[in-house]
Amino acid sequence: MPFTINFQLRNFYKCRLGNNMFQYAAAYGIATKNNMRVMLPSVSVIAKTFKVDADMPENATGLCSTFPVLSELNSAWGMFIQSFSLEIYGNYSVCIQGYFQSYKYFNHVKNAIRKQFTSFNEDTRIKAVTILQKTKRYYSKSLNVTSVTVIGVHVRRGDKLSLGDIQFGNRVAPREYFVKAMDHFHSKYTNSIFVICGEDQTWARKNVQPIYNVIFLNKSSTPDIDLAILVMCDHMIMSIGSYSWWAAFLNVGEIVYYKDWVLPGSDLYKGFKHEDYFPPEWIPM
Repeated sequence: MPFTINFQLRNFYKCRLGNNMFQYAAAYGIATKNNMRVMLPSVSVIAKTFKVDADMPENATGLCSTFPVLSELNSAWGMFIQSFSLEIYGNYSVCIQGYFQSYKYFNHVKNAIRKQFTSFNEDTRIKAVTILQKTKRYYSKSLNVTSVTVIGVHVRRGDKLSLGDIQFGNRVAPREYFVKAMDHFHSKYTNSIFVICGEDQTWARKNVQPIYNVIFLNKSSTPDIDLAILVMCDHMIMSIGSYSWWAAFLNVGEIVYYKDWVLPGSDLYKGFKHEDYFPPEWIPM
């Protein structure tokens, strides 16, 4: 039986790549527990970006509209709802909606998820590999060393600085966080370089660039290429948001994250559980 997810159900929320990845991963995790299949439209951003293990019939969206809907709690922004992950009641096709922003929905199939989400299309993979190879060659020669350690740094500010996002409970990572995180890695890996990506390069160049050996990704780079580069780095420094989270989750190295992202007492805080969102092996700063 197909287990379906429709990325268009939450019409009040404009889903971006990172949010879609959480939705697919949760659907895959829940479906696997129930011996079912995930179905999604072939035109979805997930299908276009990755080689996922899902059924993609031409009428996927139409079929989903005929299935009963199972909804995660509306206030669950970053928490695991235990009852939702249990077996689906009845042997029937369903459509799910929600944020599902907890690794616990798919921790039992994390290797399969990582494999699917690192299966970038060939053009994306080649561009990411080329950029990293050029970066390593340049700095190896510049520093007169045989190899360098590449640390990916994601800087997200932009929309999270809006009044609505701030009132909701978002706090962007400040300069002090990035300095501390970069100090941490530089103390462990002397021949380290930092690859910076994010939409606010003006801020990053002013606040991050003067610290260590830093390279900025091209402003015209696409989200899938940036993601591939961050994933291929040796280690990573997160900022906030689902895109940054996924870059960290797919990276096999050491991960540092901003622990003060969510404002205590805020609406975001009420639907967020630290232990459900951040894997225990990640390092808070």
